[in-house]
Amino acid sequence: MFKGIVKLILILNSNQKPWQIAGAAAMGFLLALVPAGNLLWVFLFLLFLLMRVNRAIGLLFLLIFRLFANLYDPLLDRIGYTLLTMTPLEPFWTSLYNIPVVPFTKFNDSLVLGGLIGGLVLFIPVMLLFRILVNLYRNKLVPKWCESKIYKKLQTLPWFKKLTGAFSVGARAFKAGRN
Repeated sequence: MFKGIVKLILILNSNQKPWQIAGAAAMGFLLALVPAGNLLWVFLFLLFLLMRVNRAIGLLFLLIFRLFANLYDPLLDRIGYTLLTMTPLEPFWTSLYNIPVVPFTKFNDSLVLGGLIGGLVLFIPVMLLFRILVNLYRNKLVPKWCESKIYKKLQTLPWFKKLTGAFSVGARAFKAGRN
């Protein structure tokens, strides 16, 4: 677990742009909303792999958001059911279902459709939120932490050396940005 925390800190302090980390978190969020086991999820996962984002962060947030799936699944199911039962959309769903391969996406499952719509609607806000959080972390938290007395005392401990290296990457980036 300690190695995982160090790797997460290294990623947050890496030279990747904040939008790459935020995009990965948003893609992990979208993948968590859409239930797995269908062609739609596979397509979204392949899209995630082709995007220029941090895959480790995306997978981490996929796991984190998937843990809370029971909380938002009823709402997503209701959204999907509402869309699938709207009379004006029935011809669209019928024609979509008659296209070869499309039924394997299971778009006609209310939870899959609700997860897709919910994920697409919230994709940009989640990405913007995580971009703000990454910027706050890099510009406010890391410099204050690196200048704190606790951090300086912890630097003397041998096991803290790896974690110190991770924060020093952020501190160097902070100092380079100040100049």
